Amino acid sequence: MLSFRDTHCHFADESLAERVCAESLESGIAGILACASSIPDACMLCKAVQKIPNLCFAAGVHPHEAESFDGNFSCFPEFLSTGKLRAVGEIGLDFYYDFADHESQIRVFSKMLELALSMDLPVSVHCRDKEDSEAAYDIAYQYLKDFSADGGRFVIHSYSGSMKYMELFSGLGAWFGVNGMITFKKAENIRTLAKEYPTEKILLETDSPYLAPAPFRGKENTPAYIPLIAEALAAVRQVTPEEISTLTNKNAAVLFSI
Repeated sequence: MLSFRDTHCHFADESLAERVCAESLESGIAGILACASSIPDACMLCKAVQKIPNLCFAAGVHPHEAESFDGNFSCFPEFLSTGKLRAVGEIGLDFYYDFADHESQIRVFSKMLELALSMDLPVSVHCRDKEDSEAAYDIAYQYLKDFSADGGRFVIHSYSGSMKYMELFSGLGAWFGVNGMITFKKAENIRTLAKEYPTEKILLETDSPYLAPAPFRGKENTPAYIPLIAEALAAVRQVTPEEISTLTNKNAAVLFSI
């Protein structure tokens, strides 16, 4: 059985994390990085990772939660003390749903990037815009340009933007997370992007419980489906699943130490 790492997923509670991580081990998922969407979410993960051997976590504030974030980072020393905090995230900009005003999103994103630099941690970035706009990508690029110039490392999670911005982010040293979208019939843009990602910058992720790959699309996703994503990525890049396993595990170890 091949071994894989899921570098981006979500859990609603500790019991779910414990069950899913145990089931995923049986599918060859040796390491899982769960990303928080809020500080309370990160506090839950902080407890869960102390019980679950193959689970580590990222702590951050999702752009949807930006307006309600009070700016309090006091819990991060506790997160670090677990020895299993691997990133700041999920953070970024979402101008597609606009659940938070743009000013709040940008302010929180900027503060989280500063925090990541202060702790020498990479960041997991969410970036999405409406189909007729690339403002979110442009603003994110400007902040990440300064971040990377200061030594920051980052992955663009679930990237679905243009080739132009993929190349711009890549020029900053970005990693890119490939998930179940690569299996969707109408997602030719995702497959085109996946062909072009730098070999040493590709990661596998599920974004579970969302974005389940075919043939499970529309159902609840799980890290156990990573082999299906790896198989699709292997076909797109014309390599073997074994090569994808070796490559993405190495990349996950470099960026997240998982």
